[in-house]
Amino acid sequence: MHFGKKAWGEKRDTVQQWSGIMATTPDGHSLVGEAPGPKGLWMCADFNGHGMGLAVQPAQGLVQLLLGEERVDEWFPDCYRPSRLFPST
Repeated sequence: MHFGKKAWGEKRDTVQQWSGIMATTPDGHSLVGEAPGPKGLWMCADFNGHGMGLAVQPAQGLVQLLLGEERVDEWFPDCYRPSRLFPST
C-alpha cells in the first residue's frame, strides 16, 4: 500500500508502511502460558510491536510449560505469565 501526504500517494511515493495487526498489553510484556477460560488453550502472543524479535524465548518457554517441565520456572520471567493480567488463572 502507498500512503502519500496528499491524495493517497499521488506519485506513488511510500511515506509509511504497515503490515498486520499489532497486539499490545498494558504493561508492554508478552502473554505466554495458559489462557483464561477453557482449559487447554495456551498462548504466546502480544509482542507489542516487536514481533519475531521477542518470539523465540517465549515460544521456548511455552513449549516447556506445555510439557509440564518445572525447570521453566528457573529462567522464564513471571512478567510474561497471563496470570499478571488475569489473576483468576
